[in-house]
Amino acid sequence: MVGKRRIRKKQKLGRMFRASRSWQKWEEKLLGTAVDRVVAARLGRTRTAVLQHRRILGIAPVPLNLPSEWTPDQDEVLGKMPDVETARRIGRSELAVEMRRQKLGIAKADSKSRHYTPEELKLLGTMPDAQLARLLGRFEGGVRAHRSALGIQKFDLQRRPWTAEQDVLLGALPDVEVARRLHRTLEAIKVRRGKLRIPVFARSATIGHMKRIKL
Repeated sequence: MVGKRRIRKKQKLGRMFRASRSWQKWEEKLLGTAVDRVVAARLGRTRTAVLQHRRILGIAPVPLNLPSEWTPDQDEVLGKMPDVETARRIGRSELAVEMRRQKLGIAKADSKSRHYTPEELKLLGTMPDAQLARLLGRFEGGVRAHRSALGIQKFDLQRRPWTAEQDVLLGALPDVEVARRLHRTLEAIKVRRGKLRIPVFARSATIGHMKRIKL
């Protein structure tokens, strides 16, 4: 019993200490930008302390009818400008914008952001966004947002047609190498080769064929 009372006393003192901690200007700026529970978690304070201080400063609570669903148009502008400017344009709090941007893996806009090279732009839509993000060392959300901003359709393995030039490579090189060159999955290469009844690559049997396709 004595041990439990000591624990409860320490917990009470901890709450009192957090409640009495002086408020900083940057902390007060967050009041009213999200529900008190969220602001409290971010500041390391109790919900009651946030609620009381917000009321003391005359700051209204965040409206309960804020839009909960993000639209593609709103996601598209994330990371294109500072979060505070994005928040002003789309009518959301800066905290909400920051949390959404981080959830999608989109980097914060700043002067050090890495621009897309012409070679990288050519790859958009040629493979799944997640695969391209790993290839380029970028966030998947950033790749997806940039592709959408340029009006490039999402990669669809079922709709991407095969060309005669691509078919020529099947069986002339290892499936892994063909997949790398054509920016297709290894499974897609195997399925296409099997559909055309092309045998698997064998170096001794394909030297002449490799010369004809000018590798």
